Amino acid sequence: MKMKKLISVSMMKANFLHLEQQLREIHQVPVDMLHIDVMDGSFVPSYSLFPDLIRSIRSCSLLPFDYHLMIESPSYKLKWFDIRKGDSVSVHYECEEETCLALDNIKELGAKAGIALKPLTSVEIIEPYLDKLDFVLILGLNPGIAGQTFIPETLDKVKHAKEFLHQKKKDHIKIEVDGKVCFDNAKIMSQNGADIFVAGTNTIFQNNLSISKACEKLRNEITTK
Repeated sequence: MKMKKLISVSMMKANFLHLEQQLREIHQVPVDMLHIDVMDGSFVPSYSLFPDLIRSIRSCSLLPFDYHLMIESPSYKLKWFDIRKGDSVSVHYECEEETCLALDNIKELGAKAGIALKPLTSVEIIEPYLDKLDFVLILGLNPGIAGQTFIPETLDKVKHAKEFLHQKKKDHIKIEVDGKVCFDNAKIMSQNGADIFVAGTNTIFQNNLSISKACEKLRNEITTK
């Protein structure tokens, strides 16, 4: 069965001075999730989206949350967030000492569980966890470092991930992509097998396009052959 292509809007890229207004605009267009980047300044050299701010976003939205936890000790810190049934939560393989425990704890909360992979981490490392996964998050940039350019090998990595999951008879596991997901890249990623697209400043939050127009354009790119 063909999977629906999903759009997850990156709240880290929203304008926090006009957050409520932007959330109202987002809810008027067909998006599927709100992408919540959490950085702890330890696993990555940046901070983002603290629990109090996340709770404020939750109070203004009924959309599922798509958490990307770029943090140390994710199993312990899951309780910091209002994770609900129907949300998605990805933890990094590079915190591998806790990967199995974190995935189990995510499932216990009723959320979908995923593994996030840095650009240089191979797809094959997810094999021991396939029975626990609902999705894999492939990054086109190294997490937590500003001012990077897109890593073009990501396009082939998406295709390889799709082939790997098919080979392992795990076609139900979705592929999410994040990092410089511009319109052109999104189209190629979709053709290569991506299912979920994190939309930020390269698509949804552009100065020259309204959120509704940008979302419509992105939807067209990821659903057109």
